[in-house]
Amino acid sequence: MGQPVRVVGYGDRDNTGNVFGTKFQVSTALIGFDSNSIDVGNGNRDSCYGDSGGPNFMTIGDAEKIVAVVSRGKTVLCGEGSLDARIDPSIGFLTQFLPGAANCAEPATP
Repeated sequence: MGQPVRVVGYGDRDNTGNVFGTKFQVSTALIGFDSNSIDVGNGNRDSCYGDSGGPNFMTIGDAEKIVAVVSRGKTVLCGEGSLDARIDPSIGFLTQFLPGAANCAEPATP
């Protein structure tokens, strides 16, 4: 809990729908997690509209790894945190399409 999460996406950055289409990243904090999702974001530092599917990275051991993908905001406004889908429950599905993904099969414990 409280560990840094780097969120990357091309979505809106100001809740107007006018500032989007450029890759943006922000470092935020892990607020919580369960078996399917991670809860990230604090103080206007999270994902926004159009970021869905973008990666959430965390440093685990000595390597940065994708631990989740942007799923949805906690509210209709950006900047109030998001609940993002964990990658590790889907490794079985992903390995069908991504050669070498089996090497990533160790469960990520955020």
